[in-house]
Amino acid sequence: MPGAASLGHYLILSAVLFAIGTAGVFLRRNLITILLSIEIMLNAVNLSFVALGRALGSGDGQVIVFFVMTVAAAEAAVGAMIASFGVSLVAVFRLLGLDAEPRAIVQRGFNWITSGELVVDLTLRLDPLSALMIVVVTGVGLLIHIYSTSYMHDERASEYARYFSYLNLFAAFMLVLVLG
Repeated sequence: MPGAASLGHYLILSAVLFAIGTAGVFLRRNLITILLSIEIMLNAVNLSFVALGRALGSGDGQVIVFFVMTVAAAEAAVGAMIASFGVSLVAVFRLLGLDAEPRAIVQRGFNWITSGELVVDLTLRLDPLSALMIVVVTGVGLLIHIYSTSYMHDERASEYARYFSYLNLFAAFMLVLVLG
């Protein structure tokens, strides 16, 4: 087949992508850029797996790619819960630093509904009770995420991703319910 890319072309492209990702990890200081660079590195490795599997006439490369993508999705979900737990602890310690009587942090989001004299704002309020609840919600949510990564290991990649999407959505709504 004329013009078709050979295994060498795919491996060179994979090496270039991996080098770009590595440079991004070591040279950039922005967290989002570093995470995107890691994603580029993972995609470079996935490209190598698929190309080698195709060259060898085996589907093993594609199976490994699905496994890598599933593990990456679980890591992202668990990482999001770790970050949520850390932010809740920071908010609790910030709340503890306030005076005892007016101890509350209020964050007005936006004006949700305005109708005549009725004004409904989306406002999040952190007081001592809600501080306890956000630590409980994020802490238990983190433990559920960690347990689920092992429990769900036999599921298909699509089911795995859907489960973690729903679990993170549930945790986000619980936090809005507690702080709202």
